[in-house]
Amino acid sequence: MQQQVNEKAGVTFESLLKIAMRQDPDVIFLGEIRDAASAKAALDLASTGHLTISTMHTTNAASAVFRLERLGISRAILAESLLCVVAQKLVRRLCPRCAREAPAAEEERRLLAPFAIAPPPLVRRPQGCAACGGSGYLGREAVCEIMDCDPPVAERIRSGEPIGGIRRFIRERGDFTIVDHALDKVRRGIASLPDACAEVFAEELDLYSRGGGAAEPPTAAAAAQGGRRAILLVDDDANTRELLRAYLQGAGCEVACAEDGVRALLELGSRRFDLVLSDMNMPQLDGMKLLEMVRQKGFPIPVLLMTADSAAGVEEECLRHGAADFIRKPIDKEVLLLRVRRALAQAPLAAPPASRAQGS
Repeated sequence: MQQQVNEKAGVTFESLLKIAMRQDPDVIFLGEIRDAASAKAALDLASTGHLTISTMHTTNAASAVFRLERLGISRAILAESLLCVVAQKLVRRLCPRCAREAPAAEEERRLLAPFAIAPPPLVRRPQGCAACGGSGYLGREAVCEIMDCDPPVAERIRSGEPIGGIRRFIRERGDFTIVDHALDKVRRGIASLPDACAEVFAEELDLYSRGGGAAEPPTAAAAAQGGRRAILLVDDDANTRELLRAYLQGAGCEVACAEDGVRALLELGSRRFDLVLSDMNMPQLDGMKLLEMVRQKGFPIPVLLMTADSAAGVEEECLRHGAADFIRKPIDKEVLLLRVRRALAQAPLAAPPASRAQGS
C-alpha cells in the first residue's frame, strides 16, 4: 500500500507512520530522511523489527553514518539498526555511436596524478553526432557501492571511528567501492575519465592519494611565507576570483584559487590552508557540498561561504552546517577582511599531517 503526505488535507508524515504501524507491515519504504524527525522515525521503525528502506543525500555509503549522526542519531543505535547502505552517483554515458577510443592523453594522466590510480591504456572520449545531438553523451549511468554493516563495520560505527577510517577499512578488506565501479565504467568505455574524476574520484582523495607528503601544516606554510596565512579561494567566476584575490593578497595573505569544489578538494589534499573562502553556487561540487566534505574528511579548516542568494534562511542553513561565517555578495572589501581576520583568529591550529589522516 502506498500513501502520500498531503498536509493541506491533514495527512502528515507522522499520521501516515501511525497508520502504517497499525497495519504491522513487514517492509516500510520512507521516501527520504531529510530532518531529525524522519531520521528518528526510520530508526525507531527499524529497531522494532520492521525492514525499513529510505533514501538520503550523502557523498558515499559510509557518509550516511555522518549524516544520521548530525540528525541526532547515536552511533550505538546506528550500529544496532543499519543492515547496509547503498550509495550511487550518476555520470554521463558516452554516446556508443560516436565515442572514439585513444591512448590516455597527458591531461587525463594529470587528472589522476593526485590518486594512486593508474590510467587505463585506452580511454573513450565524446565526439558528437546526430544520435546524441552533438553533445557526445547519451543518458546517464549509475556508479554504486554497498556498505555491508556486518559485525566488523558495526563495531567501528559503535566505537566512534571517523568516517574516513571506516571507508579505509572497507577499501582495504577488498570491498568494491564507488571508485572501483567508476574506474570500471571508464575502462569499459561507458564513461569518460574527466567525468569520473569530477563526480567520484575527487571526493575520495584522502583514501586514494599517493601520500607523497605534499601537505604541510598551515603554521609551517605561514612561516615560510613570512607569517602570511594561506587561504584557498573557491569561485567559478574568474573576475570575482581575481578581485577577491587582490583584496586578500593586499591584506598580507597567501592565496590559492580553485574554480569549483572538485578542484578545491584536490588543492586541500595537496597542501594545508588556514581558511577556505568559497562561493555557494558552483558547478560540479557547490559550496555546501564542499563544506560537508571538509567536515567529513576532518580538515581542521574554517570555511567561509559567500552567495548572492538573498533568500531567507540561507545564512542560518550555512551556519547550521558548520560554516565559520557567511558573506553576501556583492562583497564589501572591509566586511570581507574583517570576517576573514575573525575566522583566522578563532581557528584552532591544524593537526600535523599524520594526525589528520587518522581522523579524516
